[in-house]
Amino acid sequence: MTIKTDHPQDVSTPELLFHLLGAAHSLSDQVDKALSPLGLSPAALHLLSTLVTASEPPEARALAPKVGGLASATELLLDRLEQDGLVRRTSGGGGRPVRVVITARGRAQHGAALERLSALRLALAQAFGGTDTAAAERALAALR
Repeated sequence: MTIKTDHPQDVSTPELLFHLLGAAHSLSDQVDKALSPLGLSPAALHLLSTLVTASEPPEARALAPKVGGLASATELLLDRLEQDGLVRRTSGGGGRPVRVVITARGRAQHGAALERLSALRLALAQAFGGTDTAAAERALAALR
């Protein structure tokens, strides 16, 4: 894996890497546990969040890069979310692209998911304390 940084950092011990791996596993487990009662996965929540914040319904084919997934996996996820009534695809007739719209039920599920994750988000904010969270987000995003 290549880590993109603007400036190299000297990490003299592997402990940081191990702490990050442990935290990532723990956070993943906690997110899964919080979303499971809603029938959502982290990928589904990410896709719903993308739709909620979009200024207009995005093209279905443009969603995969936005949510960091493969096109085929994103299509399967869209199929499931559509079957659950959380999103719907608009007709792309006349050569127009198919767009994805979040439904009222999808917005409600999105809100419920964020509420279920609020305690975890608060714990993260407290763990970062006075740290510049925007800088931390950039650093973590560089690892993807």
